[in-house]
Amino acid sequence: MTRYVNMQDVVEQIVMEAVREQLNRRQPAESITRNFLRLLSTASGLAEVRLTSASRLEMWLQNPKLMRPAQELLMSVCVNCNTHTQKDVEVISHLVKIRLKTKALINLYLSCIRELISSHPDNLATLLKHTIYNELSNARNPNNMAMLSAMFQSAPDTAASLLADIFL
Repeated sequence: MTRYVNMQDVVEQIVMEAVREQLNRRQPAESITRNFLRLLSTASGLAEVRLTSASRLEMWLQNPKLMRPAQELLMSVCVNCNTHTQKDVEVISHLVKIRLKTKALINLYLSCIRELISSHPDNLATLLKHTIYNELSNARNPNNMAMLSAMFQSAPDTAASLLADIFL
């Protein structure tokens, strides 16, 4: 039995107020706590939370104190990106632009990309399109080829067909 079915809008509004209040404080970015990132991971079923988190994930992943909960948040965002609304498309756009330096983080990122592909059928097309556009732009991401490899390993036939459509 699902909880809070009749109060879903109210609960979503309360959570979003708490998230916005924490993120809009005039404090340095280091003031974000591990517990706040855990809250975002728990609430990543909400599209607004995913969008808010995705734009700041790169910074949190680079912070050694926040790395573990930020990794959990990245995975939560990717797994919950299953509606393919405009907000989820923007989340995918933010995820494609993340630049990671360490091999361990890149491997986690690629496994999250695989989860993102499996969470909704349309995510592969959007992810592939944004990755190709990123690769052809001046602000290339060094992880683009690894991402393409992960996409082709996840769904080889579909990815090949979508890539042909993009180039056409």
